[in-house]
Amino acid sequence: MKILFISVSGDGFCLANKLAEEDNDVFFWVKEKKYRAVGRGRNNPKLITSWEEYVNKADFVLFDMVGMGTIADYLRKRVPVFGAGSIADDMELDRDFGIRLMEKVKTKDSYVDISPHKKFSSLREGIAFLEGKNEPYVFKPMGNKGEGWTFVAKETNEGLIGFMENLPKDFPFMLQQKIDGIEISTEGVFNGKKFLAFNHTIEKKRFMNGNVGPNTGCMGSTVWVCDADEIVENTLLPLESVLAKENYHGVIDVNCIVQEDKLWFLELTPRLGYCAIQNLWHLMEDDPTKFFYQIAKGNNNIGTFSKEFSVGVTLSMPPFPDYEDMKKVKMLTGLKVLDIPEKYQPFVWLQDVMYENDEPRMAGVDGLVGYVLATGKTVDKASKQAYNLIKDISIMNDLQYRTDITDGVEKSIKQLKEWEWL
Repeated sequence: MKILFISVSGDGFCLANKLAEEDNDVFFWVKEKKYRAVGRGRNNPKLITSWEEYVNKADFVLFDMVGMGTIADYLRKRVPVFGAGSIADDMELDRDFGIRLMEKVKTKDSYVDISPHKKFSSLREGIAFLEGKNEPYVFKPMGNKGEGWTFVAKETNEGLIGFMENLPKDFPFMLQQKIDGIEISTEGVFNGKKFLAFNHTIEKKRFMNGNVGPNTGCMGSTVWVCDADEIVENTLLPLESVLAKENYHGVIDVNCIVQEDKLWFLELTPRLGYCAIQNLWHLMEDDPTKFFYQIAKGNNNIGTFSKEFSVGVTLSMPPFPDYEDMKKVKMLTGLKVLDIPEKYQPFVWLQDVMYENDEPRMAGVDGLVGYVLATGKTVDKASKQAYNLIKDISIMNDLQYRTDITDGVEKSIKQLKEWEWL
């Protein structure tokens, strides 16, 4: 098939690369110029400088990020589209919109609740609000800022106030009261009319073992496909009529803190997650291209999924996660990081890479090398397989990754089952 892949900052290159390896012709366009080195030297995916001329050549279009909803809505009138849309932009970029939407669609018998929160545009006003609060709060930026801008207070808000006092300038943000429990993401696959499949994710977001260090978004995750369980029934299914009205085609994730008798809603993520989509790919028992195409077309037959667990581990190089320091990141350009035997290549997803004589080398755009994936009948088996793969392919001492991605996952799943959420 011919696939037009529209990316904001190149996040989806690893997926575009896998789709190209499935004998598809992939045309890859990146909006932000500083990320256009990703994939250079590769004939397929083919890097293009303008997406417009490829629309009529494509069997379908795939978006990897929010922020281009207007274009996605326009293209859906001409060609099948997976991902993106105006409703997706609103959900992701305006946290308050997502909260209001969940409050609107939940039923009177719902177990979903939302912790106290308030939206601000002034850091000074936010600090004044916190000074009168004994309960710890979470700082959540509005818009498409990186996860490094999120700050979770511990027992008091003293550290959070210090963080806010050192931010350079005002921008919209939300302060939400911290809730303790088990954090889990639940994703639904939506074909424009209804949900077709569901999966759960437990991820590690902090940079270092033990959940310390900067928030990177995802240093690794565990994914498994599920039925329409209690979490799905209470969080995703109530959104079905809204998504159908907006003709949304793609995946949507709801993030919650789960307690014994309540689901505390955090946010909606209507886009591909990394490394969630990589994990889901390895659980697909049928043609992965068919999965994306059928959703874009609005069809029901997306294939079947394995009942195993998939574990993904994120690999990076310094200065990651400080990828805003472009001078240091650029120093990675041309560096060979991994030696990947052919038998392991299906399990390695390369991201910040360009190619010289078909050999992957660092492109020097953010330092995120890629991901290693493995599946197993248990979380422990999948985890051991993933880390054994990393040992076999790693050649650089500076390669960074967490070694505790699945720590506590089986315990959390057991507890969620005892509470009858799963």
